[in-house]
Amino acid sequence: MIQAASLALDNVLAAGHIEDIKLAASKMARVERRAFQAQMTVKYCAGSPRRAEALFGWSRDAVELGLHEKRTGIVCFSAQSVFSGRMLWEDKYPQAAAALWRWRRRMRSRTQVFAVPCRTRA
Repeated sequence: MIQAASLALDNVLAAGHIEDIKLAASKMARVERRAFQAQMTVKYCAGSPRRAEALFGWSRDAVELGLHEKRTGIVCFSAQSVFSGRMLWEDKYPQAAAALWRWRRRMRSRTQVFAVPCRTRA
């Protein structure tokens, strides 16, 4: 059943059109690409990420995320900038980081509160 449906969908798009859609998606950035993939999945693959994966070669997870973003209106941002190899602020400015740590230790020692056990009556 799924194979027959996917064959019918393949007939709707010519090979050249599929390549054009793939090329258009490859030129877009994260959020825009997922929105485009979701839109094409709804239009040509009946909203099925598996069919989009088979037809266009897109990541099923990216298509699913795009469909969820489209459905809810909430856009997901990744933590790529954190793990991109960019230097941490502390590594980039070690003197300033050390001064801030020293200041923090001084402030902590001034405001340290000693815990007093509290007795309650039953």
